[in-house]
Amino acid sequence: MILSYILKFIQRISISSLILILCYCNINSKKPKKEFFLNHTIYFDEGIENKQEVLSFINSIKTKDCTNFHKLIKHDYVYNVQDASYLFFFDQDNNFYLDTDKTISICDFLFEEKVYFNVIKTYEENLYNTYNVYTLTQIMQNTEEIIVHLHLDTNTKKTEMSITLYPSKEIMKYPIISMLFICESKSFSTCYLRESNTDMIHK
Repeated sequence: MILSYILKFIQRISISSLILILCYCNINSKKPKKEFFLNHTIYFDEGIENKQEVLSFINSIKTKDCTNFHKLIKHDYVYNVQDASYLFFFDQDNNFYLDTDKTISICDFLFEEKVYFNVIKTYEENLYNTYNVYTLTQIMQNTEEIIVHLHLDTNTKKTEMSITLYPSKEIMKYPIISMLFICESKSFSTCYLRESNTDMIHK
């Protein structure tokens, strides 16, 4: 049991260090700026505009404010678990519902524990039985550090932004999750949420 926790801690440190390194390789190649918001430490890449809207988005997840969260949902969105082992699609043509019957909305899936657990248990029983599963809101509420990274995709020439959540190192049951945004500029107000990627921690 102790060895298991040590291995989890080492894994988190290595992943955390990697993303911190990536943040130094941003558009401007400058050190991320450290700020504080509620109980989070946030690192912003130099050049990111409209930081207040980033904070508003973070708070919308924490408080389950679907109206504010939906402002960043403009195109098809995919929730990616464990290196694409499990994928959940929310298409714009289906009004961002997971199912064709439109009973599971994107906000319910990401925010509400009962809905999220039922979906995972029903459609991905192995995931439910093997890993600790948590909603985006639960992860955000237990997040210690947040890294907001700015990147220029050399292939598409599009500006991308990512928001990565690092839960408390003292509570190692929560996974790291990163949200990817496609943007028209360095301003967060021009971005939309394209996908989320999360690892999973064994029970």
